[in-house]
Amino acid sequence: MLYKFGDVFRYREKEYVYWVETENITYAAKILDLEETVLLNKTCTALFKNAESRPRALNLDICYFVMLTTVPFNNRAVPLVTAKGGDVSGGFNESPEKICSLNEGDLEKMKKEIKDALQEGMLPNDPVLKKIIE
Repeated sequence: MLYKFGDVFRYREKEYVYWVETENITYAAKILDLEETVLLNKTCTALFKNAESRPRALNLDICYFVMLTTVPFNNRAVPLVTAKGGDVSGGFNESPEKICSLNEGDLEKMKKEIKDALQEGMLPNDPVLKKIIE
């Protein structure tokens, strides 16, 4: 694939944010639809409604996500955990359709979340992922 970090593509009816790839794995995080985003927000809010600490302190990887402002994905979430297992990995049977690139604000938020998740062990300690935040 000829994508760069932050490019958005569609593959099998779902949208993803491209991170980086190796010879064997493509790291890309799924963009949730609006209903999934609402559910994620409600879940994380409910989990920590009465907690004094942030979700990160409790090591809940589902609460590492970025809310997008890039049109047409405004108000949709990208949970970092969706890239862990390589939702899109091992190559493609068909060519993914590039839609757009994330805006600068979303790129910076995503880099920060990736950096935090790497530091706190919520993403695999993979040198390839570290290249994203350098």
